[in-house]
Amino acid sequence: MSPPLRSRTPLALLVVLGLLASNANPLQGQPLSREAELEELRGEIASLQSRLVRVQRRQEGLEGELRQTELAVRLQEKRVAEART
Repeated sequence: MSPPLRSRTPLALLVVLGLLASNANPLQGQPLSREAELEELRGEIASLQSRLVRVQRRQEGLEGELRQTELAVRLQEKRVAEART
């Protein structure tokens, strides 16, 4: 029989905090190219966000909705790429 959840919570919390502390700065010690890649992705994200806002303002029927959805998907893809980096 496993211990009650309440007694395992402090241990789980310590494990999570330890993992977070060990990865406090994932970019530290990495080559500048990784930072440059992140900056490029962030620039693309900012550009896509501003385009999405413009399209949302012009939302004209199905064509506008299609453009909005396409940009939202591309924006999300860039955010995923940033998270993977």
